[in-house]
Amino acid sequence: MKNLILIFVFSISFNIANAQTNEEDKMPSWIETLLNKQFKNISIDDWQKIDTEYFVQFKYKKHETEVCFGPNYNIVYTQTILNKKEIPSAVIDAFNKNHSSEAIRKIKLNKDYKGDKTYIINTLSGKNLIFDITGKIVE
Repeated sequence: MKNLILIFVFSISFNIANAQTNEEDKMPSWIETLLNKQFKNISIDDWQKIDTEYFVQFKYKKHETEVCFGPNYNIVYTQTILNKKEIPSAVIDAFNKNHSSEAIRKIKLNKDYKGDKTYIINTLSGKNLIFDITGKIVE
């Protein structure tokens, strides 16, 4: 009888611990609500919480996209991976003029909470160059 009681207690403890873990692993519903308002018909690929911010990755209009949410239920920034044809000519011209020895590995459009856009060009040599929409380097 003692063994049966111990198994029962262990089973209840295990289920409670799992329920707490699963609850912690669930993305908050307010994030889904905000995402659905701004991005229609997406399927979330991954998400994680780091400190007080949430990072959610998904595909939107055939682009890999990440949204960072702050603790005040706000979007801190969005980042979208672009192809070379999608960046403004001023940005690509500035890159080609000032970094002609570099090759582009990845291009991201970064939009902050105010709507300001920057373009992050990651090169094969590992540099991250940040340009504003006019092609000016942002420090």
